[in-house]
Amino acid sequence: MTDVSALPRVGNGAPLLLIIGSIAIGQSLLGALTFQGVPTLMRSVGIPLDVIVLSYLAMLPWALKFLWSPLIERLRLPTTGNQRSRPILLAGQSAIVAILALLALTGPSVPTVVISLLAVAALASATMDIAGDGFAVEQAAPDRRSHVAAVQIGGSYLGMVAGSGGLLLAMPVLGWTGSLFLIAAVVAVLALPLFLIDETPRPVSPVATQPKPSLAQAFGSRGVRLGLAIVLALQTGPRLAQALAGPRMVDLGLNPTQVGFVMIAGSALALPGTVLAGRLGTRLSPVRLLRLAVALQSAALVLLATSTFAVSLDSFVAGVLLFSLCNAFGFVALYALLMGWASPAQAGVDFTMFQSADACVALLCGVGGGLLTARFGYEAGFGFAVVASLAALSVLPLLVRNTAIDGQSQ
Repeated sequence: MTDVSALPRVGNGAPLLLIIGSIAIGQSLLGALTFQGVPTLMRSVGIPLDVIVLSYLAMLPWALKFLWSPLIERLRLPTTGNQRSRPILLAGQSAIVAILALLALTGPSVPTVVISLLAVAALASATMDIAGDGFAVEQAAPDRRSHVAAVQIGGSYLGMVAGSGGLLLAMPVLGWTGSLFLIAAVVAVLALPLFLIDETPRPVSPVATQPKPSLAQAFGSRGVRLGLAIVLALQTGPRLAQALAGPRMVDLGLNPTQVGFVMIAGSALALPGTVLAGRLGTRLSPVRLLRLAVALQSAALVLLATSTFAVSLDSFVAGVLLFSLCNAFGFVALYALLMGWASPAQAGVDFTMFQSADACVALLCGVGGGLLTARFGYEAGFGFAVVASLAALSVLPLLVRNTAIDGQSQ
């Protein structure tokens, strides 16, 4: 395995965090647009839940990006030693800006065109995300992984503000075209910190001692296999609740603008959660931090489900806000652990495996949760989320038992 200390770094200060934060904001912005903003708008005009689930198909590129991650990682880290993270990231960001501008000009009159363009943008986003994940993992020193993870998740929540809450707030004022052009401009500005990346050539390793990045290596890694199991177990409950929260608030009487305010408030509350998890990550082992995080997520989901059964708008909104705080804490804990299990020799491939698994969970929860709720009601959807989260809390000690991968102890 490649020595982590030998990898060239931008540094653990402001430039690195600014770069990683800008990448995270841009990726999350488009994801929130697809996963929350558009479905909420569709529900507000009376589209049935079992039709809304089709919009989640635009997330397929994020779920399947692991298939082409070795190709991107080989392009990013060629055997010549000259890294190419910056050009890949800039190309992806430029493509997203162009597609969002085209989406703004096209208009929402034909849903199939909207979903198709979102899917193409998601393809560009997922591809650049491979390079972004690899860059973040190799730049994060072992003692700073929780800090880097906190910046990633904090940036993700800021992106959610623009992609979900921001979109819903802008629509009544700017309309479809103006709102999408504004989001495209934000993505363009987020590309500017990428020019700070100074890619010092890596030490050139003989091909015989440095295998090319591949899925075979990823699946052969115990850390990757364990990480995939943890992602599948831990993310089902939270992802299901995320998918149902927006439509539920609409059905309880909120209009899209009001839902947007709730989402912005939730993202604002999530930021302290990321900071707290980042700080605790310097004191607790990754496994202990994750155990605490899953317990908090489970408690928040229980309260959220209880408010659903009570059919109370105020209590449900309060539950959404509390869940946002605990869920952000959980994301930081999970990512900090997974960073240590990604091989520096192919960080883009290994971490993409984790990201793809999470996207698959989100996609299945979006589609399955919508169908389950359409047939049996929101009580069944949120109730299943609670059961899944409590099951994850129960099985987590078994998954991480006797774990000491890359020096990460319990």
